[in-house]
Amino acid sequence: MASNIRPRRVGACAALLSAAALTLAACSSSSHPAASATGIAPGASQSLAGIPGATGTGGAAGAGGSDSAMPGMTMSGTAGGSAAPAAPVGGNTVMIQNFAFAPAALVVKVGTTVTWTNRDTDAHTVTSQGGNGGPLASSALSNGQSYSYTFTKPGTYSYLCTIHPFMTATVTVNP
Repeated sequence: MASNIRPRRVGACAALLSAAALTLAACSSSSHPAASATGIAPGASQSLAGIPGATGTGGAAGAGGSDSAMPGMTMSGTAGGSAAPAAPVGGNTVMIQNFAFAPAALVVKVGTTVTWTNRDTDAHTVTSQGGNGGPLASSALSNGQSYSYTFTKPGTYSYLCTIHPFMTATVTVNP
């Protein structure tokens, strides 16, 4: 009976490896739409996640001793794999798009009027965060609508979108 199981298992493994190789060939091709759009590709001697033994360069998995938590993934634009927090930006406008306030940290002087403009299709608010009420209290802003506030006192003003509370940002007002 063991002899009947072995050929089936080998056949199943061969079919799985064949399918994995076809997937690898199709998805790692530079002509694949996602390959050029994302810029994500396995680095030299890195294995593709979920396909044991497969690499982006044809080498053996683990060759080269990658210590990445997610082999097969490379990130462009970051040095050493750690991103620095966004530095505060000067100016007087904040765009609301892709469910985020941009910039997320704004620095202005007392007397500056800051304008938030919604570029998302979903509605958003600009509302002071914390128990003190705070000065920021927009209504729901539809796409293309704006809200402005003139800061008259120094301090750091944290705010959020009450519809999507994961959207947070700050305005720091200097004298």
